[in-house]
Amino acid sequence: MSDEDSYVPYVSVKERKLQKFLEHSKKRRKVAEDETEVQEQPTKASLLDQHAKLKKAAPIVPEHVKKKKEEELILESVSENKALMGVHELARGVTYTESIKTGWKPPKYIKPHKSDKVRSK
Repeated sequence: MSDEDSYVPYVSVKERKLQKFLEHSKKRRKVAEDETEVQEQPTKASLLDQHAKLKKAAPIVPEHVKKKKEEELILESVSENKALMGVHELARGVTYTESIKTGWKPPKYIKPHKSDKVRSK
């Protein structure tokens, strides 16, 4: 008789986990309710609500205007004098006052008097 009295029916793992989860969630709700009663602070707006308000308040700017502004910023940041300098030279502030002297000469088939013919090709 004692075996029959102590018999507990089998409960699947899935159902046991669900029961534990429900018990745990009930405990958390009770703790959360107690904390809210103690604090009783006004609720703040969520970040999504704040974003929605800011988006409504902001003026609507077309895409092409935004792209134009971005391009202007990029052009301002890259000046023509610095465009051909290396990063190392820019970082150290190296400036060149004289051009590099080389022994390069144009090939014989390209001569100054033939420049018009070359350009026409």
